[in-house]
Amino acid sequence: MRSGDENKRGIKMPRKISIVRFKPKPECFDEFLQNIQDWHAQVFSDGDHRLMRTDEEVVAIVVRESEQLQENIKRGVNWLDSQRPLLQEYNEVDRHTLPMTGDLVV
Repeated sequence: MRSGDENKRGIKMPRKISIVRFKPKPECFDEFLQNIQDWHAQVFSDGDHRLMRTDEEVVAIVVRESEQLQENIKRGVNWLDSQRPLLQEYNEVDRHTLPMTGDLVV
């Protein structure tokens, strides 16, 4: 039996870390923060996740197994669609988020 971080060939897959920045509209900051806290509690209840806030942004940090990444991204985009009215756009390319995902090293 293979562990959760190995692929079908038994090769160990690196865990993924994602960092996503959001910039809520000032008048919607508290509402968005509550919504993302509720979302994270529901979706990542058994995973490693953190939320950070600054004066203007909410930053989500999630560590997960590689094979969960694509499914989590799909679910996250669907959730984000419901939150867009609460968010400012960063620019025309990135729109409502500044995401970054890569292999967890340590």
